[in-house]
Amino acid sequence: LNEEDTKLGDAIRIGKEEGMQDFTESLRQLVVAGKVERSTAFEVAPNVEALKMALKGITIAQPGIL
Repeated sequence: LNEEDTKLGDAIRIGKEEGMQDFTESLRQLVVAGKVERSTAFEVAPNVEALKMALKGITIAQPGIL
C-alpha cells in the first residue's frame, strides 16, 4: 500500500457520520443481523482483530486531520 491507500481508510472512518462505512463495519452489521456467520466474516475480513473488536463494541480511534 502506498500513502494514498492508507488515507482512504482514514477518510472512510472520518466520514462515518455522513453514512460512510468500511468493509469491517459492513461485516459487523451482517454478523449482528445473523446474515453472515462469524467464522465466514473472519475469513474475509481485511483485519480480523479489528472485526473482533467491533463485534465486542470496541471502535478504533478516529485518525487526525488528513
